[in-house]
Amino acid sequence: MKRLIQLLTMAMMLMMSTACFAGQAETIEEGADLTKIDKLTICLPYYTKMLDEEPTTDELLKALAEAGKKAKGYEVISYNDLAREIKADTAIDIRRLPIPESKKVYKEYVDKYADAYLFVTIANNSRVNLFGSVYKAGTNELLYDFRIEGGKEKSSKTLRNYQTLAERFYEAFGAAKARQLKQSRGEDDDE
Repeated sequence: MKRLIQLLTMAMMLMMSTACFAGQAETIEEGADLTKIDKLTICLPYYTKMLDEEPTTDELLKALAEAGKKAKGYEVISYNDLAREIKADTAIDIRRLPIPESKKVYKEYVDKYADAYLFVTIANNSRVNLFGSVYKAGTNELLYDFRIEGGKEKSSKTLRNYQTLAERFYEAFGAAKARQLKQSRGEDDDE
């Protein structure tokens, strides 16, 4: 009986671990200064809806912005807010342009509103993966890369799970920025 309970416990832990995040990795580009990023804006993600239960691109953009409310040490500006600012200043509505033209206009004006921008790629084939790349506004220089793996099940391809993955990105980015700030002040990193 004791052995049966152990086996059931192990099986349950194994099943729960596939629903949890399998792994994450981050890279800070050499010479990148994350401490100067006070405003991070979201750009159009690279994402294709594969299943009916998955969110649309607009829903994903809203989830990325909502997750950004948990960011610490910097402000996250939603794609739609930035699009409104660009439209107010230039009369160009990037939400109505074809995607290639929209991206060109976005990159041209983003440095007026933010220090950096976040480009998210969602790979949602056999396992959900969120890749977040932060680029310096104006120069489009890559500063920071992050990847987090989600689950394999259909249930892990929901809007809530994508938002949770985004929250983990913002948390990791804030921690990387805080570590750099400590280092620039000459403080020891206790972690």
